[in-house]
Amino acid sequence: MNETDRIRHLMEACCLCPRECGVNRLEGKKGFCGVDAKVMVARAALHMWEEPCISGKEGSGAVFFSGCSLGCGFCQNRRISRGQCGKQITIEHLVDIFLNLQEQKANNINLVTAGQFLPQVAEALKRAKAQELNSPYYEVTRKDTEIIRNTRSGIDFSFKNEYYGNTVFSIPFIAVYQVMNSSLALKTIEVLKDVIPVSADAVKKGLLETRWQGRMETVLPGVIVDGAHNEDGVAKFVETAAHFQKEYPLTLLFSAVDDKDYTDMIRTILDKIQFKHVVVTQVGGYRKVPAEHLAEIFRENGCPSAEVCDDAEEAFKKALAVKGEDGLLFCVGSLYLVGEIKTAILKGIGK
Repeated sequence: MNETDRIRHLMEACCLCPRECGVNRLEGKKGFCGVDAKVMVARAALHMWEEPCISGKEGSGAVFFSGCSLGCGFCQNRRISRGQCGKQITIEHLVDIFLNLQEQKANNINLVTAGQFLPQVAEALKRAKAQELNSPYYEVTRKDTEIIRNTRSGIDFSFKNEYYGNTVFSIPFIAVYQVMNSSLALKTIEVLKDVIPVSADAVKKGLLETRWQGRMETVLPGVIVDGAHNEDGVAKFVETAAHFQKEYPLTLLFSAVDDKDYTDMIRTILDKIQFKHVVVTQVGGYRKVPAEHLAEIFRENGCPSAEVCDDAEEAFKKALAVKGEDGLLFCVGSLYLVGEIKTAILKGIGK
């Protein structure tokens, strides 16, 4: 999933602003902001009346978007902010507006209350930059792919366009987001086919033999390490684990360092996933979070049996012992933990 796709996905149960009204704006419903997913613009022109550092001599290229999530009682543009006036435009039209303001020597492009249209604005800015550079613009979205199989051995998928036809590609990853990464590579090969020709067999072989260290990486049969340590990374881990918990008992080995939001990480994980067993350890030297502290957070969030093991290597041994023949073990939360696991494997642990 590319960035624009990811943000657009948030509009299905809209949480683009702190209101988190949950409305499916993609179906034409209006959120707290007063608008649906169709871009509405009330005014686009050079604006001379911002602060001097913003307007400059030529003026600020202000684009006033309809709708707003603040709902201020003293709003001077209330009809605009409540979505009561404005014109629906396409993303292509928005691109033309940006470029036209640039041609008028606007000091900047000033997006006034654009948050409710963040996915569309992001896409328009990318297209505008491509046009400015006289560069072709290509986009790969989830709709361009079809997942045929997603097993603990990897994913088989097709990239739906004329160039690749019905070709089925295989990747040695279990995370769905790697399909989008692979599709981006496929699109690049297609675009460059007349400059750097690559045979179909070479493409399939290359994808099948690709390795991505520390990101949903299978390091032993049924053992996956993932250095996810931020909101998006943890969400992707949860997406993958949720798919496999329907078929396999899951074990979790978790650790994190002290400058990460490990409390939110743990809550996000436990909100969607049920584990057969959880082992908690500590990594990161002076940045470590005591294993007992992490275990207490697990207990507070509905996992009373979290087992504590201060030594990462010993924790890995315990997690392997409880995983079982048919289970999956996910080692998650820190790249430090990934390093500890790989070091243990080099010593022969788990083989």
